[in-house]
Amino acid sequence: MNPADLSVQPSSQPKPADNPREELHVQPSAPEQVYTWLRMEPSLTSAVLAKTEEELLGGLAALMRNKVEIENAVRRLAQVLTETGQAQKELERVRQQVRQAEDELATRMDEQQRVKEQLLESQALLRVRQEQAAEYRGVWTSLQADAERVRGELAQLHTQIRTPQPDPAAVAGMEERLAQVRTEVDSARQEKAALETEVRQLGEQRNRLSGEVADLRREVDERQAALQALKREMEGLNAQALTGRTVLESYAAQLRDAEAVATRADEKSIGLPLWFGQPLPPVAKSFDPYRLESEFFSDEPLDARVVTELVAKLPGLDGCLVVQNRGPVLASRLAEHYYEQLRVPNRDYSLLFGRLPNRRDDLRMPEGRVAIYQLENGFMAVTQADHIFMITTSGQPRLKPGMPHKLVTIARELAKMYLPQA
Repeated sequence: MNPADLSVQPSSQPKPADNPREELHVQPSAPEQVYTWLRMEPSLTSAVLAKTEEELLGGLAALMRNKVEIENAVRRLAQVLTETGQAQKELERVRQQVRQAEDELATRMDEQQRVKEQLLESQALLRVRQEQAAEYRGVWTSLQADAERVRGELAQLHTQIRTPQPDPAAVAGMEERLAQVRTEVDSARQEKAALETEVRQLGEQRNRLSGEVADLRREVDERQAALQALKREMEGLNAQALTGRTVLESYAAQLRDAEAVATRADEKSIGLPLWFGQPLPPVAKSFDPYRLESEFFSDEPLDARVVTELVAKLPGLDGCLVVQNRGPVLASRLAEHYYEQLRVPNRDYSLLFGRLPNRRDDLRMPEGRVAIYQLENGFMAVTQADHIFMITTSGQPRLKPGMPHKLVTIARELAKMYLPQA
């Protein structure tokens, strides 16, 4: 029998996976791997398969939940953006109405000022006309007094004329005086007629000015009422603007909340980045470095940084990173362009076995697990031993013979060196 044709079949015959990549296929490349799988009991193999299926189902459920949350967040974000646009349009419309109202108010104020000026001019003209009418009435009174005086003189002259045997010189003087008085009376009558005409014209002009003043006052009252209505309308528009601004601020807060929810959903779906910058935890007091020193044939003091340097120099490897599950990076000699592919939700690095693409090999051992993946810029091996994950890179699709067991042993010793943190 050819050892390369061996494959592990679980004794309990679990349900085959829908995805052929999720089935467990072992392609050993060395006699040590065949020997390890031959030593595994069927019950242990069934437990490993059940655990793998449980992890895959859990990961699938988490992905579906993340997808639903992202879709809800996107719909909510689109709704908030639509409502924000409508609120902005409404606010712009209210602002346009406020500007129009301000222009109308300025026009009304100018017209009111012009009406006030016309009213003041009319009142000044009316006062001038009243003063002229008072002067004319004084002249008319003096003329009436002169006319009464002339009438008295005429009566005296008539009495003197009717007196018998008048003096010829007196009669001539009286006649001359009578002609003069008649001339004065005619002149007074003409002046009276002119004054009556002018008084009548002044009365008509006064009535006309009174009507104009009444019209102007009525127009002023109407303008003041319109101004009050316009002020109330502007107050209402200002209240609407404040309400629109409040609604817009509420929409902005909802938008920020939706963006935060979308960001959290993206982080939950894409995963958290590697956690750098933390100091190395203390080495466990019960740790025995002999086994780890024997792997590197070195007696120098070892810690995570030194181990990472030594692993990166092993045959066929060119990079190494050591990280605690759900914890910080202990040490790294890995190229930075690989960091983005190591993002997992909640820093649960056991999900790397199901998230990394193009799995070329998957070796499961009692002490740990090694899986090899083909990436765009090389090959990556993920080694797990308890809570320690060791990521190594190489330019070859397969590790050197015995290298998987060596990596698992190193990771297991690192797990003993750095105990899991509470």
